[in-house]
Amino acid sequence: EAPVPVLKVVKKEHRPGGAASVAADLSALGAKTICMGVIGKDANADILKALLTSNADTSGLIADVNRPTITKQRFVGLAQHIHPQQLLRVDEEDDSPLSRELYEKFSQQFKSLAAQADIVCLQDYNKGFFEDGFCRELIKAAKDADRKILIDPAPRVNFEKYSDASAITPNRLEASLASGIDIKDTDDAAKAAEILIKKLNLEAVIITLDKDGAYLKTDSIAEHIPTIARKVYDVSGAGDMVLAAVAACLAAGIDY
Repeated sequence: EAPVPVLKVVKKEHRPGGAASVAADLSALGAKTICMGVIGKDANADILKALLTSNADTSGLIADVNRPTITKQRFVGLAQHIHPQQLLRVDEEDDSPLSRELYEKFSQQFKSLAAQADIVCLQDYNKGFFEDGFCRELIKAAKDADRKILIDPAPRVNFEKYSDASAITPNRLEASLASGIDIKDTDDAAKAAEILIKKLNLEAVIITLDKDGAYLKTDSIAEHIPTIARKVYDVSGAGDMVLAAVAACLAAGIDY
């Protein structure tokens, strides 16, 4: 076996990730969430629903026997028996588009659920769910129901599919790729936000700038929001938190 690392299992943890992370964050902020998405017919689907059901309605999760529940398995060891170090991540997923039958099911379901909600969030990880035409269909359905729709976009996708949403929350890389502006400082962020808000016909653009905070652009606001930089072990889920926090505030009647 040498020289491969050998890990002794001390504990295992299960946590909701991706769009489920947004739902968990919203629940932590006191919101009642309704989840919609595709899962597999497997043990990980059961674990995911169990993690969410204490605070969220998971009846909108549809199982597809041909796909696994997207799962990221991280193996973490202790360097010098002290410092946690991720050694390996194993991804179980199928990121191909859904079947037309499933898209039609989700479309009907979405129209019903959007009418029950105060606000709608789309968390796009580019895993096959938000096919361009389907994404546009969801945005139109939310607008028809007079609901704000907030989107955390995926990098390296066609941002045109997010047109007419209420707001998007791209990070520095995503906003740079979509706007053509290499965002190195807040002036660059301002230029990128101006391009995106006009190009996509949005109410607001919120560009997250990691250690530099965020940049907010609406028709009446153009503001850099600084933050206190902190040393963190893992930034996974930062975009999920931003989407959840903005959604909770807007749903509660707070303006941008």
